Amino acid sequence: MSGKSKAAAGSRKLILAIVFILVVNLSLGFLLTRQSGGALTALMHTRMLDVSNTAAAMLDGDALARLTPADEGTPDYEAVMRTLGVFQDSIALQYIYCVRDMGDGTFTFGLDPTVADPGTFGEPVVVTPALVSAGHGTAAADQEAYTDAWGTFYSAYSPVFASDGAVAGIVAVDFSADWYNTELTTLVRTTAVVAAVSLLAGAAIVLLLSAWQRKELHAVHSQMNVLAKNVSVLLRGMDDLTHRPGRAEEPVLTDGEDLNDLGEKILAMERELEDRIARFHRQAYRDGLTGVRNSAAYQETVEGLEAGETPYALAIFDLNGLKTINDNGGHACGDAALRDAAGVLAEVFGPDAVYRVGGDEYVVLLPEAREEDLREAFARVEAAVAEANRGARGYDEPLGLSKGYAIRRDGETYSEVFRRADERMYAEKAAHYQVHGPR
Repeated sequence: MSGKSKAAAGSRKLILAIVFILVVNLSLGFLLTRQSGGALTALMHTRMLDVSNTAAAMLDGDALARLTPADEGTPDYEAVMRTLGVFQDSIALQYIYCVRDMGDGTFTFGLDPTVADPGTFGEPVVVTPALVSAGHGTAAADQEAYTDAWGTFYSAYSPVFASDGAVAGIVAVDFSADWYNTELTTLVRTTAVVAAVSLLAGAAIVLLLSAWQRKELHAVHSQMNVLAKNVSVLLRGMDDLTHRPGRAEEPVLTDGEDLNDLGEKILAMERELEDRIARFHRQAYRDGLTGVRNSAAYQETVEGLEAGETPYALAIFDLNGLKTINDNGGHACGDAALRDAAGVLAEVFGPDAVYRVGGDEYVVLLPEAREEDLREAFARVEAAVAEANRGARGYDEPLGLSKGYAIRRDGETYSEVFRRADERMYAEKAAHYQVHGPR
């Protein structure tokens, strides 16, 4: 093959390598964005329903069915407002309130604990398929955002049943759509940056390899020119190149060895590219603020658990008083508290067992864990929290974690295990706030 033919082949290989790297990076970015976006939506819906279901389970349906603003000051009225207020003050939601089904396809506001600009009793609310489902007795969350006078939201709705089994009212929980849009935008931007950096690094490797190849081809071309002018000089030069000094009969380079060396360099580049993609994959599954695993990693782990019958335990931890910490010290203090909470859980369970699945919520997944193992681990968590509270924290409020746990039973789905653990966690959190207030 002539020097020009080799140069043309090298150019084609360079173009193919760049196209390959571009396709790999674009595919990786698309898959990460799609998977993380889907996981984010699923986790948001699950969290919303957990909050609305827990709140609905704590209300007396018989009392709720007859309460109006005229009953303000009565024990039943104050009990409903106090229960809803606990969730309003302690959980990162926008609004929580009651909705009434008017029986004609319309729904109106019921009791609303919101202090500033609450919904007016009897005022119509926006009807969504999820709200209609709750009116028929099945809790549901909005698949699409809707807009009303208070903003744009994703909402979850859970029915409250009277003693006769009828739907006495509906608990509605609103989460701002801005949070979802911001998280998704951040994910897309991060993925684009990672893909761009990977592409540039890969292209640089290919360009360096191409320059080396052109240099080798130029050397071959020069040797061919020398051969045409002076065969004897070339032969003496080949003796110098193909034999070790003092070992005239033992060649240093054999036929084709230079091509093998080139093949090894190409393989090394492929391995480096694979390692780089694997490193970016690991980074995409790690929470940047706390260092534990993130919601995308959690969703992938959950899919594996749902597909098998492996026994496991699930523990949910929620940081107490994050809203108060943010209000009093700013989000830098809130971030410090989130890192401290993650550090405590990572110290006890290991960072790969801990997932940050929400703003202030962590899930720990433990294969083959027993009841006594969990009790021992929870004691270590309490000791670590106490130790953290004795040291410098960077915020004034004490560090605190509410927990709930469940061990998978035979035939039980992951959602059922999660729901049992989540109900325990919210019950413990509600008890904490009833004693300590919204801290």
